[in-house]
Amino acid sequence: MENPSTQDIVTEVAESSAADSTVRWPRPAPPNLAGPGSAARRAEHLRALLDGITARRDDLAATITTEMGAPTSLARAVQVGLPIAVLKSYVDLLATEEVPERVGNSLIMREPVGVSAPHAVELPLHQAVAKIAAALAAGCTIVHKPSEVAAAVGVPVR
Repeated sequence: MENPSTQDIVTEVAESSAADSTVRWPRPAPPNLAGPGSAARRAEHLRALLDGITARRDDLAATITTEMGAPTSLARAVQVGLPIAVLKSYVDLLATEEVPERVGNSLIMREPVGVSAPHAVELPLHQAVAKIAAALAAGCTIVHKPSEVAAAVGVPVR
């Protein structure tokens, strides 16, 4: 990854090859995450992600600043602050009771729909978290492709 303001290489992220391009789609989420009464368990996982991002707020903002050239105050407030707010909203949402709801002649069931494959580009942490949190809150599994422009904030680095 290159710092856009200095053009210095700041980190390396592994590039996938053609052999890596076939994703073995994950199985549906286990029953304790996708079945009845699993909202509390999913909320625990999202709370752990929320706590981790909150604890690393300054490090993540610094990484975003280095990778994207965003001012640190903007990186902290928007690029890290918004994911924190999004995660908190999903944790709070999962605290509500999950029951089927009747609307006219329709019965609304809240069930996972399958695998989600989010991709983040412009706000790499925020877009990723917003999409991942929604999928996980619904009980779906995910395959995440981080931004190729600012990947270090979304993947482990070497």
